[in-house]
Amino acid sequence: MGKLWKKTCAICGNDFEVYGSSYAQKYCNTCRDKYFKFLDEWAKAGYPIKTHCVICGAPLPKRTRGAGLKKASCDGECYKLLTTLYQQNARIKREDLMAPRYRLLK
Repeated sequence: MGKLWKKTCAICGNDFEVYGSSYAQKYCNTCRDKYFKFLDEWAKAGYPIKTHCVICGAPLPKRTRGAGLKKASCDGECYKLLTTLYQQNARIKREDLMAPRYRLLK
């Protein structure tokens, strides 16, 4: 097993542990699961326009409201976190979708 890293979640501020190559992880598993669920529900609803940042909850100015990930977060750091969560969620779904095909190839 790899090295144990103790980190602080960039979203909620709680301490969490990651092992080995997961050092770059910036959020705890609780926040990850919460935002994965949010992203799935947001996609099913057709990505409605947000009035508050989905990461920190700060109100968004009217001029920055719109569709898409960049318009659902308030600044660069929240946008980076939201993009990372979105990409990880998409990668997990893609791997789950492709898993039966990989089993057939073995």
